Amino acid sequence: MDWLKKILGTDNPKIRPASPGGFDPKKIERVNAINDKLLADRIIFLGTPINDENAQLIVAQLLYLEDRAPRKDISFYIDSSGGSVAAAMAIYDTMKSIRPDVATVCVGQAGGMAAILAGGGRKGKRFSTAAGRFVFFRPRFGGDDALISAAERQRRRAEIKKLKRLIVEIFVRETGRPAKKILSLMINDTLLTAAEAVELGLVDDIVADKR
Repeated sequence: MDWLKKILGTDNPKIRPASPGGFDPKKIERVNAINDKLLADRIIFLGTPINDENAQLIVAQLLYLEDRAPRKDISFYIDSSGGSVAAAMAIYDTMKSIRPDVATVCVGQAGGMAAILAGGGRKGKRFSTAAGRFVFFRPRFGGDDALISAAERQRRRAEIKKLKRLIVEIFVRETGRPAKKILSLMINDTLLTAAEAVELGLVDDIVADKR
């Protein structure tokens, strides 16, 4: 698949090719074995903060699974503290643009942009484990404002304002709650339990204990 090779540099969406110097071959083998099983079962897992690299891989996996079976659901398990807005939006937009329904499951935590991904699954197919936690917080730039110029501080504030507006719009769309409610959650860095996330409308149900 040429489109996949352009994205990853390989037509295998299971693992990125090794960088110069390489990785531990045994580790690569183990990761490939796990990814083989997960992809065969149409499962994608995000277990780290969101960055350009893992977003690129997840986008490729979503496209790959759509290509394999356009009408069969994809399960997306999330345990992430959040991360890059741009990288998360690449995943979110892909989830929304592909034909298969994406069922999301929060296992552990979904903070910031990861909460958007958890709420971005197909309505009726957004879940959390009983111990799942969701954290709302404002977008921020790292670093010390005192060390940058006034012009840079102004640029950052304008960018944060745009990002905050985008994030609020998405949460409003996914939860059906007013912008004022979402802004309050973000300003106070609010942590929600799984039950509270269901009440908010961010997810639809709590995964039942199968034991």
